[in-house]
Amino acid sequence: MPRLTMGGDRSGAGDGADHGGALPAGPTGPGDPDFWRAGNPIGHSLSPLMHNMAFKRESVNAVMLPLKTKSLDDLLTLVRELPLGGVAVTMPLKQEVLPHLANMDPLTAKIGACNTLRTGADGKIYGFNTDVAGVVRPLESECG
Repeated sequence: MPRLTMGGDRSGAGDGADHGGALPAGPTGPGDPDFWRAGNPIGHSLSPLMHNMAFKRESVNAVMLPLKTKSLDDLLTLVRELPLGGVAVTMPLKQEVLPHLANMDPLTAKIGACNTLRTGADGKIYGFNTDVAGVVRPLESECG
């Protein structure tokens, strides 16, 4: 049995982070994507709060949940077996996951860190890095 725990329920209770009530109170419907923020520790992560606020603002029926993982192998098992929209990965998993990817985007390969996992229709796990764009784009906007 995989050694993973939810960082809290969908209300965010019990995960050690203040989500300001932004997490949906109930499950999404059949076929709607669930996303995870996986790592250890995970309670400090603001990703579920930010993503769930964006989902709500854009009327996207999805939810991101914090997931505390003790083992990369356990996480990979769940990623392969559950129908997920994707997994946002935090340290130390960003580097540990690289050898387990079927393919990765050029940026992930270049910097040696993956923060986003998606499972393809073929059942293989693909990795991407969105951290760089998340830092560079706002700077480019501010610096013109």
